[in-house]
Amino acid sequence: MRKGLATETILLLVLGILVVGIIVYLLYKYALTKELSAQECMGKLINICMQCKNMEWGNHAISNDITSDCSRYPQFSVWSDNTNCNAGSTQIDCQALGVQ
Repeated sequence: MRKGLATETILLLVLGILVVGIIVYLLYKYALTKELSAQECMGKLINICMQCKNMEWGNHAISNDITSDCSRYPQFSVWSDNTNCNAGSTQIDCQALGVQ
């Protein structure tokens, strides 16, 4: 009669945990993380422009998540360098979106 856990059992257990971990990671990455659509980008960027305008283009940080997500659309690619309301191009980019 053998006592304790065999090396094979431990290796199979570790391998099983690793496989489950990879599956959970892939499900999270591809199924649960949602990319912004072009319409959502437009809405979020207009919201940022309105906030900047209400702050009179003062020192207000712009979310890097939104600008990086939206920069993959050609019409929003100019937003990749916008990090603050008082940056030189932010007000011009907002005017292009129709926020004066």
